[in-house]
Amino acid sequence: MIESLVNSGEPLGLEAGSKAELMAVLAHAGKTRSVIVCNGYKDREYIRLALIGEKLGHKVYLVIEKMTEVRLVLEEAERLNVVPRLGIRARLASQGSGKWQSSGGEKSKFGLAASQVLQLVDIMRKAGRLDSLQVLHFHLGSQCPIFAISPPACLGLTTKAHVRSQTARSTTA
Repeated sequence: MIESLVNSGEPLGLEAGSKAELMAVLAHAGKTRSVIVCNGYKDREYIRLALIGEKLGHKVYLVIEKMTEVRLVLEEAERLNVVPRLGIRARLASQGSGKWQSSGGEKSKFGLAASQVLQLVDIMRKAGRLDSLQVLHFHLGSQCPIFAISPPACLGLTTKAHVRSQTARSTTA
């Protein structure tokens, strides 16, 4: 699935939620200078691999989901002499409705609260890397039970979920 997408000639981005997925994405994105979005649990090795992808000419965005990731990114970027491209996964204050409503809002376990976003901006400013913050990433919720809430947003979530599930099926087959 990844190969056919990359070889289609269409401009596209790839998402990696783990070290294994990032290795697969980098292997298939070889010549295309793809946009790669890295999310999920990020240890030093995953961050280093993502930054190496940036050095290889890809536009690699590391989405910061926990404050502990910031120090690792700054250390590895300095060690590799590369300017990181960062996103922030924001934890929205509002909750959706439906089956997954309790997984959203201020008590969600994913993303940074508003106060943490401000703290991250301050850390990046002090490090001289404020320009590295380029993406704001958030989720409306695990499901969009009421389509009238935001049709374009729900359509985007549905499309992303479909592509991701197709990719998962092709990598396990």
